[in-house]
Order: sequence, then structure tokens, then C-alpha cells
Amino acid sequence: MTSWLSRLKALLARGEDVVLVTLMLVKGSAPREPGTRMLVTAEHSYLTIGGGHLEYKALEIARQMLQQDRNRHEQQFSLGASLGQCCGGAVQLLFERLDSEQAWLTDAINLENTAGPGVLVLPLDAGGNNQRLLYDGSGRLLTSRVKMQQEVLGQLSVLVLQTLESREDYDIQMIADEHGRQYRFLLDQIKPPSMQVYLFGAGHVGQAMVQILRLQPCRIHWVETRDHLFPTDTSDNVLKLTTDTPEAEITAASAGSYFLVMTHDHELDLRLTMEVLKRDDFAFFGLIGSKTKRKRFEHRLRQRGYPATQLSRMICPIGIDGIDSKLPAAIALAVSAQLMQIEQARQQELQPDIRIYRSA
Repeated sequence: MTSWLSRLKALLARGEDVVLVTLMLVKGSAPREPGTRMLVTAEHSYLTIGGGHLEYKALEIARQMLQQDRNRHEQQFSLGASLGQCCGGAVQLLFERLDSEQAWLTDAINLENTAGPGVLVLPLDAGGNNQRLLYDGSGRLLTSRVKMQQEVLGQLSVLVLQTLESREDYDIQMIADEHGRQYRFLLDQIKPPSMQVYLFGAGHVGQAMVQILRLQPCRIHWVETRDHLFPTDTSDNVLKLTTDTPEAEITAASAGSYFLVMTHDHELDLRLTMEVLKRDDFAFFGLIGSKTKRKRFEHRLRQRGYPATQLSRMICPIGIDGIDSKLPAAIALAVSAQLMQIEQARQQELQPDIRIYRSA
């Protein structure tokens, strides 16, 4: 999924004036969680804060800001009869107009795509100072020439470290200076997506898989031996790689990766399968094919010394139950749903103490 950071950079690079809409606070039931973003230009909108009349009103306000040259606005909405929505809760939205290349943006995207993690901090009401501050994964401030009291910066560094340790994606915190003045800060944790998908094959099913998976919070390593099969344009979270040694990508993959093997060549599928099964640290391994293909592969793998415990981790056929169509789009939907189920269960196991979002 193209992040709001990457999308914002692309829009600003085209010379667009953009309003960034952030869902700051939620009370009760709401269609999206705090930290959700939407980008609005004069003609288009990108991403969503939940649709419905709330989004319609947000678009209206954002475009008024573009016309009136306003830079900042906050507004609370009740999601009841007044907006024609049945959620029943209330939300607070932050509107920011961004009309030129932002100094923090490239560094934040670099953290998200490669190094990570980090924390991006926005002062919400610190005397009109809207300067975003960027911290790396050790809590070190990367932003230069910061116009902020040292006492406040010191307290902010503590909050940044707490955010990194807690794995919170988003939070709003209060800091008081020596005179008792309080300032609000929005803290965004920046990190590479935990779901790293290695997709081998750019045929019809592979193409359909990417069209669906690119919209999810994951990074797709798309590997093919035939360069001409790749589309010219893909999302920022899709890394295309043409290579004669695709097995090497399996060896180099990080622990907890997802592997999908669906090439045009059964012998290549077998070689890739052997490389994946040599690892014991992957989150998922799916091989496209029928039950007959699975039996043939199991027979050949047993001959090569692969035990039953390893073979049991090979998912073939792939996809959730109940979708039997052989159409590429249907296969892609079934497999994507399977991966989302596994990732959700995995994250719940990794974060058993995850708490409900709370405001400061």
C-alpha cells in the first residue's frame, strides 16, 4: 500500500497544493482508527478516512482551505444524525495545507522504506510552530535548526522513546513547560511494513496478486526471470527484480517473510520450494497448484531428504476455502485473504498486550 508519506511526496513533486487530513481523535464508534490519513487536492482525493458524509464534509473543508489559502484547521464531528451516519461516535480531524516540498518528507520516507523505525512528531499548538521533527529508531533527533524550548525537547525525547518501545503507531501527548503552558504533540511511528511478501512469477495470477496486495500494508518483492512481463508502473511498495538466480532472494529474505511461488516453470517452482523449505523462520509458504502437483512435489522432495515436518509447512493448493474459481483474479482474492488472516493472527500473537487507542 502506498503510504500517505509517499503519496504526499508524489503530489508535491507534481506541484500540487495538498491538504493532509488526519483523523486525530475518536470517541465511541467510528469507521476508521486514529492516525488514518486522506490527501486532498483541488481535483482529486487519495486514501480515505472512512467514506460517508464525514468524508464529504472533510473534502469540502479541505478544498475551501485551498481556495482561501488557509494553512491549519481542526474540527470535531459527531457521527450521528447531523452527518447521516449511524456510527454514533465522534471524531476530531486535523487539516494541514502543504504546498511545497517539505524538508522532513524525504528523510521520513527513507526511514519508512529502508532503515526504520523512527518517529515523526508534529506540534499541534506550540505557539504556531508547525515544524515537524524526525527521530530515528534510537530516539536521536534528525531535524536541524529546531525552534523549540530545550526543556520541551527533553520531555519530547522521552515520549519518542516510549513510543518506539511500545510499538504504538500513533499517539497524541501533552507536554508542559516550566511556566505551566501545555503543548500537544502528534507522534507517528515510521517503520517498514512487518509483512514482507516474496512473490515469484509475473504471469496472470502474479499480476492479479500484485494488484490486490499492493493495497495492503505490506512490501512486495516481485521476482521474475523474464523482465518484459513486469508492468511499467507499480506502487511504491512493489519492488521488481529480474534475476537468473531467484533462489538467492529466498536466502536473503528476512525472518518472518511470506513466500508465494507461482512461476511458469514447474522445475523452477521445485527449486524455489526446496530453498524456502530449508528455512524454518518464514511466516507462510504457498505454492500454486493442484493436489496432484502437491503429491508430485512431496514425492520428489522426500527423495531429496525433506522430512514430513518440513513438507507440512508447504501450502498447496493455496487460498481460503470456498473460492474454487480458476480465474486469476479469484485466485488472487483467495490467496490475499489467506495472507491477511495469517498476518492478523501473527500480529496478535506478537503483540498480545496491544491496547485500545487512548487520547492524552
